[in-house]
Amino acid sequence: MEFPLKDKIEKIILKTIKEYIELYNNPKREIFYPSKKLVFPSYRIETGRNWRLSEKEAHFIFSYNLEESDVEYLYYSVEVPTDYKYRFINNPFSNYIFNHPTGRSALIDFSIYHGDIIEPTKLCNIEFKYGNGKIASFAKDIYKLLLEGINGYLIIFLEKGNIDALFASKGEKGILIKLREIIIHYKEHFKNEFDLNIFITVMNEYKLYFLPVTKRDLDNIVRDLENKSEEKFEKYLRVIS
Repeated sequence: MEFPLKDKIEKIILKTIKEYIELYNNPKREIFYPSKKLVFPSYRIETGRNWRLSEKEAHFIFSYNLEESDVEYLYYSVEVPTDYKYRFINNPFSNYIFNHPTGRSALIDFSIYHGDIIEPTKLCNIEFKYGNGKIASFAKDIYKLLLEGINGYLIIFLEKGNIDALFASKGEKGILIKLREIIIHYKEHFKNEFDLNIFITVMNEYKLYFLPVTKRDLDNIVRDLENKSEEKFEKYLRVIS
């Protein structure tokens, strides 16, 4: 679904993704980043891992890019209370309840606005996720993005993930299997006037997949996610340059 400044907002999202990938792959700073002072924090030495990676660094980079944007009358807010109340029960995610009388507002990572600064028009909501987490966590974000009545973006960062890992159905399910289950379960909540746009970034391979999940094309998306097919899924691949 087209909305004002959609292309410009997506350019800022893509710029943020590219810079996060570069930060991940070039920690010694051979190239420029939005901030020359932002670093990934370290875990304790005994964990045997150098960095703690999360979506928080992406939040900072995205905020910086919004601030540096030359788009006039473009505004943003962070940790935005939802318009509706929700009740989330993590297991199973099918028990999530919209507009529950005893529920409470959830939070959206970013909302983007345009227009008069006193009463700007909200254009879209954006959520960032790091890693192939629990299905209930992804379901919660998708549920919020679908039911707030506005276009939504879910941006997922994975450290690694070849096509087999993305479609893995045994053990820890691949992200695409999880997304398929969630989309099928929430199928009735998709509306013609709003889209859910999903970016999946595989950082060690510099790959970015873009899934525009629309009501009019919902069955095709579900079918493409049904069985592992690298050739079929390549149509969602975007070049990061």
